[in-house]
Amino acid sequence: MWAGEHLTNPDVEAIHLITLIQENGLDRCLPQGTITREDRESSSCIDLVYATPAIISRVIECRVDRELDHHSDHLPISTLLDLQTIVAKGKERWDWSKTDDKFP
Repeated sequence: MWAGEHLTNPDVEAIHLITLIQENGLDRCLPQGTITREDRESSSCIDLVYATPAIISRVIECRVDRELDHHSDHLPISTLLDLQTIVAKGKERWDWSKTDDKFP
């Protein structure tokens, strides 16, 4: 799901994670095959970003951001979300202060 087409023998824990992702309706934010860990001898995609459909629809960008790098073998991931809120219209209310409560 995340490592790309070249992976032929998935890890048992990966299969468990895939089951959890599918059962909870999650989708990945990072493009498939994104390298998130670089070592001298290898690279891989072990840092994952998943979200619910409601959040996925608000993802503007999710990517490795080398400008945030602090010399770790794990690359920093930047996720930008559109979090504009929808302002609900207020309900009309009675203005009880304008009522005449004095009866003749």
